[in-house]
Amino acid sequence: MNTNTPILITDLCIIGAGAAGISLARNAKQCGLDVILIEQNKTGGTYLHQGCIIAQTLKSCAQTAQTIRTSATKAIRKQEPKIDLQDIHEHIQKIIQRIEPHDSMDRLEGFGIRVIKAQARFKNSKEITIINENNDTAIIKAQNIVIATGASHTTPDIPGLEKDKILTNINLSENIKELIIIGGSNQAVELAQSYQRLGIQITLIEEKTILPDFDEDDADIIRKTITNEGVKLLENTDIQSIRHVSDNEIILNVDNDGYERSIKGSHVTFLTKRTPNIQSLDLDAANIEYTNTGITISERLRTNQKHIWAIGDVTNTEKKSTATATHHANIATKNICLKQKEKAQTDTIPRALNTSPEIAEVGITTKQAIDTYGQ
Repeated sequence: MNTNTPILITDLCIIGAGAAGISLARNAKQCGLDVILIEQNKTGGTYLHQGCIIAQTLKSCAQTAQTIRTSATKAIRKQEPKIDLQDIHEHIQKIIQRIEPHDSMDRLEGFGIRVIKAQARFKNSKEITIINENNDTAIIKAQNIVIATGASHTTPDIPGLEKDKILTNINLSENIKELIIIGGSNQAVELAQSYQRLGIQITLIEEKTILPDFDEDDADIIRKTITNEGVKLLENTDIQSIRHVSDNEIILNVDNDGYERSIKGSHVTFLTKRTPNIQSLDLDAANIEYTNTGITISERLRTNQKHIWAIGDVTNTEKKSTATATHHANIATKNICLKQKEKAQTDTIPRALNTSPEIAEVGITTKQAIDTYGQ
């Protein structure tokens, strides 16, 4: 690093402009702090570009198709809807473009937040090095640093898998006929139902059982619903190998409850466990403790470095969701800006499933209650 490298000094530096980072940045600015917000990609994070907005828009389109398909009275005959996947894809992009300005760099800068598009990594526990797309560098020094880089779906190593041929962000403008979705999370189940209703044959494969965070009775309602609608559901299934026959044909060899089977599809996507986005941060340079599940935090969201905090999906919290990220941002606001000693309480954060029917829960599940307190 040469001596001409600019040094930026601030009260609060936030790495990551997703739901948690943006919420905290706005709160901190309202409290009178000087704030620098660093984002390597687009502001808005998973919620806007990969998660809830897409799922909710898809569900709306899919529900319309399903209503046409299943509704019938004496005067109206049910019929198969005519679905244009290209139009739906364009509709989703328009929805995203309509919402994007609310979390854009320009709007955030309008609040007085210094937003920098760059990659951030720790130089040491006191300094952050940032590098922009032109390879310009700068050093940031802050009284408090917050890591809010979120998490991403990872693709497991499976014999025969060509990672450049899997769908990372499903584009409905592609010729998708039979989609294999790997994973049983909320997002996987929501998309499985929507795509099935939009005329794409879905095979949903889960290593254990779907919707592990929900009560078994509620999960069973959704299990029966999606299979009745045509989703091919395989639980307790291990993928042994994958063969890419062509650009529009793929074969998975699986072990389903002890029986070997071959599953065919045109495309495959992985919506399995999400891992924290920490690879490029060089946490070791700052001596920040972490595991493969996320950055280790206290109940007050501090790392082992008392001036460095972590919030949202990048942490080792078990409940990773937009609701948890927002809760973390509010707790961090109180502890950093107002010097309080609030603890994050994730046990009472509600969880919701954007399927049809919709499912919402709060508190522990029946199984968790029995495991904790007995019958």
